[in-house]
Amino acid sequence: MAQSRDRVAKERAIRRRQLKRLWARLKQLSTMEISREELLMKLGAARDHSRSAWRLVIIEVAADSRYIQLSLDRNKLRQARSREGRYLIRTNLVEEDPAKLWSNYLLLVAVEEAFKNLKGDLAIRPVFHQLDARIEAHVFIAFWPIACMSLLRGACMRWRRG
Repeated sequence: MAQSRDRVAKERAIRRRQLKRLWARLKQLSTMEISREELLMKLGAARDHSRSAWRLVIIEVAADSRYIQLSLDRNKLRQARSREGRYLIRTNLVEEDPAKLWSNYLLLVAVEEAFKNLKGDLAIRPVFHQLDARIEAHVFIAFWPIACMSLLRGACMRWRRG
């Protein structure tokens, strides 16, 4: 189990912003003079735009009417608040202490971010090679920027500390 006060604050701010935006849109839809079918379509669009906040809202549309009734699901909100900033990390590494597991997890996140950068910034895409030497060369060329970025990040961190 890992938790962070900063992450709790960040996730709460994100949830509040999404919920405010969704609530404002739902209020706007409730005042519109549109048909029931159009209302349902617009509700679906609002749901797609704010999917995580949608789970916290109870919306009732009468079967023969175009009016909606809105309310906040306080139990789900309470449950969401209790989970914010908390992570349960499952691993097969049993003899490691929790601090080491967390640092390994952060390292995994950094590696995944590096590969994402490779795909986006450097525009490296899958290439299908036939020969082992070409495969190894491609892996080396793809790995080199990751290693450089990691070394530079470490040097910058040491330089900031003094």
